[in-house]
Amino acid sequence: MGLLVWIAFTLGVIPRGTHLITRLRVVGVMTWVYALVQIVDMKIWHSRFAQRRRALSRIPEALEGWLFGQMLAWFGITYYALTDDPRWFVAGLVFFLLSFIVFPVRAEA
Repeated sequence: MGLLVWIAFTLGVIPRGTHLITRLRVVGVMTWVYALVQIVDMKIWHSRFAQRRRALSRIPEALEGWLFGQMLAWFGITYYALTDDPRWFVAGLVFFLLSFIVFPVRAEA
């Protein structure tokens, strides 16, 4: 997806501009804070909120952690597609890949 956005901006299919950048950055900060707090909660704090969410969703902890990591990469690709700034995407992709280390695959009973 990142390669497709890069090609589109390189060929001029998507016009360059600074539309919505400030708003997207605010949404980006909120997304990152939410995802990182949820990841830390799942791995360290184990709050009642996280335990209740896990019980209701009935998906493995590893998958839920990967989904929070993926949320950062998806925001990054959206930001990249709208602004031609790949930094949020690269950072999100790195955190997504790190989520596989933080939440390894384990056999569940």
